[in-house]
Amino acid sequence: MRRKRPRASRLRLAAKQVGLAQYRKDQWDRWLAVADDRDQLEETYEEWQEYAEGMAKRLRRAGLEVIWVDLELDEFTAWCQSRGYRNDGESRSRWAAERIGNMLDPSKAPGTGNA
Repeated sequence: MRRKRPRASRLRLAAKQVGLAQYRKDQWDRWLAVADDRDQLEETYEEWQEYAEGMAKRLRRAGLEVIWVDLELDEFTAWCQSRGYRNDGESRSRWAAERIGNMLDPSKAPGTGNA
């Protein structure tokens, strides 16, 4: 069976989108306790939120559409373990990028056997 190629319009859309991982305030202290790059994270959720909103503004000024991707700690931890990834910024970026890809190609969503 031939593999379906992504539509050109989807590829253009994907090239202009970026996913930013978004922590949940109620999980912030737990993130600080388990993140492998704890020293790279802000001390408080509010400090992180200010940083992240500034990053989103810069990306939008560069012409990108920012899509916030929820980072649920337990789900993310299981995702990292299943792939042998550390709990760090690089993995959180991968998580966000994967989720954006799943939005563009629903056949890759969790539970379809293609993710």
